[in-house]
Parts: sequence; C-alpha cells; structure tokens
Amino acid sequence: MFQRTIRGEVSISGVGLHSGQKVHLRILGAFEDSGIVFKRLDLPGKPVMKISVEGAGGAERCTTIGSDAFQLMTVEHFLAAVWSLGIDNLLVEIDGAELPILDGSAQPYALKLKGGEIVDQKKEKKGVYVRKILQVSLGDALLLALPSDEFKITYVASFPNSVAGTQLLQISITEKNFIEEIAPARTFGFWEEVEALRKSNLALGGSLENAFLLHRDGYSSPLRFPDEVVRHKVLDLVGDLAVLGRPLGAHILAIRSGHRSNIELVKIIHAEEAAL
Repeated sequence: MFQRTIRGEVSISGVGLHSGQKVHLRILGAFEDSGIVFKRLDLPGKPVMKISVEGAGGAERCTTIGSDAFQLMTVEHFLAAVWSLGIDNLLVEIDGAELPILDGSAQPYALKLKGGEIVDQKKEKKGVYVRKILQVSLGDALLLALPSDEFKITYVASFPNSVAGTQLLQISITEKNFIEEIAPARTFGFWEEVEALRKSNLALGGSLENAFLLHRDGYSSPLRFPDEVVRHKVLDLVGDLAVLGRPLGAHILAIRSGHRSNIELVKIIHAEEAAL
C-alpha cells in the first residue's frame, strides 16, 4: 500500500460541540511522510503541529491533541474519517481550538475528503501490528488489543438505565464498512446530563441537529441505525486509534471504553511498537 493524500482542496465550516464557537477548516494535500498537520491561523505566528501519540489526550467528552504551541479539541470524528479512508498526509488550516461537530458523525468529513480526490503517493506506508495481548482497564472500561492481520473491533456498549441497554457490534474496519456502517453514526448524550454539561462549559454547541439524546424509555429523534449508540462508540474508538498515524493490524475488544481508556491503549500500542 502506498501513502495517500488529496489532490484538491477541501473547505469545511461548523460549530464546535463543546466550545459553541464557529470554526473553519481548509484541508490541503501534503508530501509523503508529512503526517496530519494542523496550522492555527488564529494564533500569532500561525503555529503548526503534527498529530502524534505523545501529544494525544482523552478528555472527559472528547479527544484532544496538543503541543507547546496549541491544543485542539474534538479531533476524533475527523481523524476517524481520515484514517479509514487511508489518508496519511494532510495540511489542515484551522481558525479555532475545536474541530466542528457538523451533524455529529464522521460522514460529512468522509464525503468532503472523498470529494477532494484521494490519490496514491510514491512512498509505501508501514503498518503497526500488535504482536501480543495488550490490556487497559480504567474504571469500568476494559480494552484488549489482540494480534490480527486485519483491523477489527468488537465493542460492547452498556447503558442499563437507558433505552439503549446493552449493544454489541463486531466489524472489520475497511473503507467500505466504515463509510456505510460506522461513519453515519451520530454523537449521543443523556437527557439528564445536559444541564450539568453546560454548567461545566461542555456541549455549548450541542443541539438536536448534531446529536441525539437518550431517555429512559426513548430517543429524542429517529435513529440512523437501531444500534446507533454502539456504532458511534466504535467511531470514537477508530478516531482515537487514528492517532497512531499508520494502518493498524489488531483485533480490539472494548467494553464500555471511552476517550481516556482508548488513548491509554494507543500509547501502550505505540510503546510496544517502538520497543521492537
């Protein structure tokens, strides 16, 4: 497999889920081995930052990347689309501190990137392969990474006090599967948490246009999939694993994992790869 970028230019605008601030992206192709690089147009000197495992963090409700120059919030949906489309090198110009939530899924990002004409480059890409069982246990979250030649996820989402209950999904993450089965799944939350989140300055940009809410006995809007909850949890997990920056060969088993535990697993996988 060869590294990939986009031939054209892609522009995206929207509101940040947590900040509530309008933000604009301009996405450009980049040379081989560039990686995914963000440039903050709103900061003095327009600093740049390449996504790296070392700079990744799992916040309470999103994934962040950061450096001495700046931090970015809610990168997971964008990175999930980039990684699943096999894109390795991009320059992303942004004028804010949080990526837009759009419709709450990765589908708009994936469609925009495909419209930018994804092209192969001349240099081959190298994968990351899990060689032994790796484990993360954090609170009630459990993650296992098992050796596999393909990238597969088995996820158990459990919300026993809501209409979602317990949902299970096992899926091989290919470009086709991601676009059709995972990318459209939207962000969700719980009705009883909305007020507390906003008092904590979270979900300030959230609305029923970019998320759906779970009640004890129903949903705030029609679902795109009967098991949209677990599909979105898989989407978030893919986006967090995308911080690795290279194709992954592993079967990931996840039970009630979130951004913090996902990023902890990413760092363990990265450390094991570096030690080889």
